[in-house]
Amino acid sequence: MKKYRMICLAFALGLPFALAPMSLGTASAQAAEIRLLCSNGLREVMEVLAPQFERASGHKLIVSFGLAAAFKRQIDAGETFDMTVLTPPLIDDLIKQGRVVADTRTVIARSGLKPG
Repeated sequence: MKKYRMICLAFALGLPFALAPMSLGTASAQAAEIRLLCSNGLREVMEVLAPQFERASGHKLIVSFGLAAAFKRQIDAGETFDMTVLTPPLIDDLIKQGRVVADTRTVIARSGLKPG
């Protein structure tokens, strides 16, 4: 089973899109195509921040948006990816399966509901 490294995303207080140092299997400084599986909850944010990241890094993001649970099923079936943005329980399960590197897990957003 191939182990994938989840690239951690950071978004806070007006800071531009940032990625943790990438380990894409090459020491080269060449631009890379990075396949991102992103849950719909961060679609609008990613549509704004992805072009900023591409301009700043020279890397090209190939972004697929969809339901987190559907991406989890695709990954379980062997879908390849370079980074993924899913719900914490799904990421934790992928870590247990060895499909995501544990030290790359980062919470990038939180939402909450307050009863009436």
